[in-house]
This record gives sequence, structure tokens and C-alpha cells, in this order.
Amino acid sequence: MKLTVNTQIQKRMSILKMGFVFLFLLSGILQTNAQSIKDAIQNEELLKFQAAKSIYNQVLAKDPNNAEVYYHLGVIAYHNSQYDSANYFFGKGIQLNANEPLNYIGTGLMKLYAKNQTLAKADFDKALSMATSGNAEKTAYVEQQIVEATWLEQDGQDADYAFDLAQKAAKADDKNLRNKISIGDAYILKGDGGNGIRQYESVQDANPKYLLAQLKVGHCYASTSAKNYSAALDIFNKIVAEDVNYPPVYPEMAEAYFNSGNIDKAKESYQKFLSLVGSSPAERLNYAKFLFYIKDYKTALEQLNIAYPSLPDNVVLLKLKAYCEDETKDGKDGLITMQKMFSKAKPDEIKGMDYEYYGRLLATGNQDSLAIVNLTKAYKDDSTKVYLLDSIAGSYAKLKKYDKAARIIEQKIIRTKDNVNGLDYYTLARYYLVMGKYMQADTNAAQLIKQYPDYPVGYYYRALCNANIDSTMKTGAAKPFYEQFLSKIKTANDTATYKQQIIEAYSYLVSYFYNKNEYATAKEYCLKVKALDPANKQNNAILKYIEDINKKKK
Repeated sequence: MKLTVNTQIQKRMSILKMGFVFLFLLSGILQTNAQSIKDAIQNEELLKFQAAKSIYNQVLAKDPNNAEVYYHLGVIAYHNSQYDSANYFFGKGIQLNANEPLNYIGTGLMKLYAKNQTLAKADFDKALSMATSGNAEKTAYVEQQIVEATWLEQDGQDADYAFDLAQKAAKADDKNLRNKISIGDAYILKGDGGNGIRQYESVQDANPKYLLAQLKVGHCYASTSAKNYSAALDIFNKIVAEDVNYPPVYPEMAEAYFNSGNIDKAKESYQKFLSLVGSSPAERLNYAKFLFYIKDYKTALEQLNIAYPSLPDNVVLLKLKAYCEDETKDGKDGLITMQKMFSKAKPDEIKGMDYEYYGRLLATGNQDSLAIVNLTKAYKDDSTKVYLLDSIAGSYAKLKKYDKAARIIEQKIIRTKDNVNGLDYYTLARYYLVMGKYMQADTNAAQLIKQYPDYPVGYYYRALCNANIDSTMKTGAAKPFYEQFLSKIKTANDTATYKQQIIEAYSYLVSYFYNKNEYATAKEYCLKVKALDPANKQNNAILKYIEDINKKKK
């Protein structure tokens, strides 16, 4: 399945990529209000972020300088696409306690999000250097959280680094199953799905009640490389049978159901998820991501409009809202939303799909010069999206720059030479016709006929081109093509669609046979024109002239 959503939105759709914060924290890791912190982390693992935030805020009310809590608040903000807030929380934690390693993992995570692996690794290494001076449990936790950060951003470049840390964490705290899960995650980052599944299954064998291990296996089956949605759903349903109120399983089920073609079950699964975790503005945003993913743009927009007053400057929300407004044909509001998004977003937050939708919205608003600029940026970002060339050419054509439009379609034909879409020849023939370049238009119309031999338009275009090339009708070059066009129309029994072109074809044949003094045949075609266009003055004059000739012969 191909997603028409931006990479960040698409990546967030996998609930496992949303991450699971470490459930098990010994008292040596967090000293303050240990039971409450543990409850908060349990809520994080269950994706109940609002409940977790409530507990963390209670902790901060008693201990405002708790830097570790700021790390967790930053992670929650990250999951909710509130990246400015995430950066704030991690920075605040470092300001409060520069010797707490966790917030350096947070800043490293945000640098991974910004695609800066080098600076991210520097932050991770700094966190590690601080952790090694502490107790073994804290060190293992820091190692595991770095693996989690690389997993969240699917950072395959640092897969070996993550794998080494996962093994160290598991060795340091070998009774902690979450650390062993991280080894499986690192295998997946390395592209080794077989060993990843085996690692998850070994954790499941160690504790069949540990649902995260089962969920990870199901996720692997549902991945884009495996696409074994039936097997994945079997696992997810077993998890539901084990604990119907286990939230993380439901987004995974929703995605698997969607990829299996069961839209209703997909929505039902995600709605169950919301019933368990709540429907705060951030959670509505995540739901809208899912709805966009399954192409339910109308409902997604409804959720975004509810969340918008609470998140008016959230870049991800603004992107998604503009996308949905475009998809629901609300180009006016979409353009306003997209322009606001560009005013709020940092340069590294702007993606190719943003330029694509912006270009589409600008074209809808007849701002085609700007549309071309943005669509071209989108194409440069991802040149596999050759369909963008159609939009770029279309905007040039609206500006009557047919020569540039034609060059863009020629570029597309070259790019797709092994599997050219025949309709590209139609488009190119049309542009050349408008420019009066009849030989080039005829060449492309001939290519159109090769791919679509029963498509009447190809023959009509060849007739039109040859009628202009042979403008004095010396050779009658257009005649066979007009006749073939009429034959295809008769076969298709589609006179209504091509009425004007049929009249044109009959009129050409009237002139052709009239010039050859074959008045009887010319009259037949005159009568055909009259049947379709009784008020056609030119045809009626020719018909009268032919009838007068016939009277004189008598």
C-alpha cells in the first residue's frame, strides 16, 4: 500500500514506532515519589499519555527540579508531535541538572528527528559517559533508552551502535525483559527480521503474559516487508483475548485491518484505542493521522478542527489539516492553513510532501507560477514521484506556456521509457497541436494509437494534424484518420461524447469528396452533418449547391 502522507506522518502510524517507555525502574533510578513515577511510566507504556502527564505534573508540584521527569514529559511531547515542547522539556531538564544523562538522550532523539545522526550520537555518547559513573541499573536504562530513540526514528545508520548498547543493557540487567526486547528492536534496525522475531519470541517464552513481546512479533508480520496481515491479526486478537483493555494493540490492529481491506474494522480498532487512552487534542491529532492514512479525509479534518484551538501552532497538525482540506476540495482554507504552516515550521520540518500539497493548493487557487516552483521542489525531493510532472506541465499549460509544458511531459516519457503511460502521448500531442507543431503532434498521436488502438481520440488527433499539414487537401492525408475515427465511434456507440468531432469529420469528408467532384458521396456526408447540426450555415450552403448541380444535370 502506498501512502499519500508525509514521511513523518506515515512513520508515526506504526504504534511500535511511537515507542514504549521503560516500564521497570528501580528505586535507584528515580528516588522521588517512586510509586507515582512507576505509575506514570506504566501509563506511558500503555500510551495513556494524558494520565502519565498528570502524574508527572503532580511530581513536579512537589519537586520542581526533578530533571528526570522533564525527560519523560519531553518524550510524551515527542509522541504527540509537539516537537517544540519536546525540545523545551529536554532543555529544561538539562538546565535543572546538567549531570542527568536522560535529557541528553532526549536532545539526541530530536537531532535524529532532524536527520542529524552525527550530533545525535554525540548527545547519546555524552549520556553514556555520565551514566557509567552511576549504578548498573541506571546505565542499563540509559543504554536501553538510546536504543529506543534509534527505534523511534528508525535510524538504520546507527543500527550496529544500537545493537551493541542493547546487548550491554541486557547483560547488565539480564532479568529485565524490556532490555531483551531492545535486542529484537536492534535486529530489526539492522534489517534482520528473522533474528528480531526470534528474540521477541524468546522474551515471550520467558513470560507469556508479557504482551509487548507478542505485539512486537505481530508488528513484524504486519510490516511492509512481510505483509502477512492474517498472521499479524491472529497475534493481535490473541492479545485482545488476553487483555481486552491493552491499548497498544489497537492501532496495530487498525493498520493491519486497513491493509487487509477491512476499513470498518480498522476504524473500530482505533476508536477502541481512543476509548482507552482518551481524546485530548494530542490524541485527536494522532487519530487524525490514522484517518488520513486510511484516506478518510473528511473525518480526519473533523478531528483536526476540534484539536486546532488547543494546538494552533502545531506544525504537524497544520500540515495534516492543509492536506485534508486539499483532499476535500477546500482549496481556499487549505491554502491559508498551508501558508500558516510554512510560517511556523523550521526549515528541517519542511518535507517534500509539504511542497507537493502547497503546489496543488496554489494551482487550485490559480497561482500557477508559484505552484510550479513548489511542485518542482517536491519533485526534486523525490524524483520517483513522476506524477508530479503532470501537475507541473498542467500549470505551465494554464499559463499558456505550452512549450515548457511539452518539455516536462517529454521529460516524464524519458523517465518512464520502460513503461510509458499512453496518455502522456495524448497530452504531448495536445500541447503540440495548440502550438501548431503538427508533425510533432502527429508523431505522438501515432504513439497513442499504438497503446490504445480502440481509443477514438488518437485517430481524431492524427486526422486534425494531417488536415493542417495538408491544408490545401492535395493528398487528402487526413481522410483515412477521420474515417478510422468515425469507425471507432460507431463501434463504441458513443456519438454523444464526440458530437462536435464527428461533425468536424463529416465536414472534412464533405470537402474532400466535393473537391473530387464526387457530389453524391459529398451529399451523403452533408446530410449526416445536417442530422447532427441542422443550423450549420456552411454545410447547408454546400448541400444546396450540390442539389442545384444535380438539378442542372437533370
